[in-house]
Amino acid sequence: MSLKIDYQRVKEMREFFGLTQEELGEEIGMRQKSISHFETGRTKNIPKPYLSYMLSRNISLDWLMGWTDIMFISDKKEISEDEMQGFLENSQKIASKNEHENTADFLKIKDEKIEELQNHIQDLKADKEELYNLLQNAIKKG
Repeated sequence: MSLKIDYQRVKEMREFFGLTQEELGEEIGMRQKSISHFETGRTKNIPKPYLSYMLSRNISLDWLMGWTDIMFISDKKEISEDEMQGFLENSQKIASKNEHENTADFLKIKDEKIEELQNHIQDLKADKEELYNLLQNAIKKG
């Protein structure tokens, strides 16, 4: 499986934790030059120390790949109907504050749609778990 990494996000992650390339290198046992090569895409594979660092800080692989804007992994397994309704209500409030007249109607999702979204989320989480297991096995094999 070939993974396409968003290398800008590799740099964003380091900067999020307030580290220079040198400081990160010292923390994970890599040279600054190796980190620079990874951040610019010259090194295509995720270095093992870097992957371990990401996983220890709950950085989402989905985020690193550019598949989501959510940087951190959540331990939560599913979204309840109440949470989805809360999300919709909050979205409606935000839309009203921004004076988007038709947004409230757009955000009304019927019960079937909520279930459909939950099923889709479950499928994505299963795919993510499979990817995570593949990466863990790759780390173990070294």
